[in-house]
Amino acid sequence: MTTLENELPDRIESKLLPPNNRNNLTKQPVALELYHGDRPYYSVTQMQAALDSKHSEDTVRDRLNDLVELDIAETDQVNNGEIYYFDHEDSDWPVPTDAEVEPERTEPTVTEFLGR
Repeated sequence: MTTLENELPDRIESKLLPPNNRNNLTKQPVALELYHGDRPYYSVTQMQAALDSKHSEDTVRDRLNDLVELDIAETDQVNNGEIYYFDHEDSDWPVPTDAEVEPERTEPTVTEFLGR
């Protein structure tokens, strides 16, 4: 699991109910990994590995789906599986932390120029 800060933004923290002691895996560590993790998105098995979890894939999937129901995370179908990612207000899709956004281009590409 990530070793970054163990805090979540208030808008996420407020959506998480106090931990239910009946569940061995709560939503809190899953939300922390989604928010502070090194990956822009996780499959269930990737989340299970990131948490160093002894919990079943079904349990990890249930916690991820709980976060989706709370509008904290998003999910999409990819190659016969699902990926989960943090629902960031500035992005319609997860963006890696080391990505550099290129400015919007105003010049046509070579293909566009030659296609005229």
